[in-house]
Amino acid sequence: MAQFVVAKFATASAADAAAQDLHAAMIPSVVTQRHPSSQVQRDPANMVDCTVLTVAVDEVHSGAVAGILGLYGTAEIR
Repeated sequence: MAQFVVAKFATASAADAAAQDLHAAMIPSVVTQRHPSSQVQRDPANMVDCTVLTVAVDEVHSGAVAGILGLYGTAEIR
């Protein structure tokens, strides 16, 4: 079953580095989408501009993906 791992990054370069690490890890079934926070529904309590990377991945690999993304930003598995 597919899971979504969502990570927020303070800078676009941090999001790019995380995406490159995911690509280098060659984790099967990874599909990424990158977008600025202005395109994401934001929590009013946390109105900080950031870059968001959303990764769809098989459940078995979601922990590895969250670990890689967590090196550069804040990751959450959904």
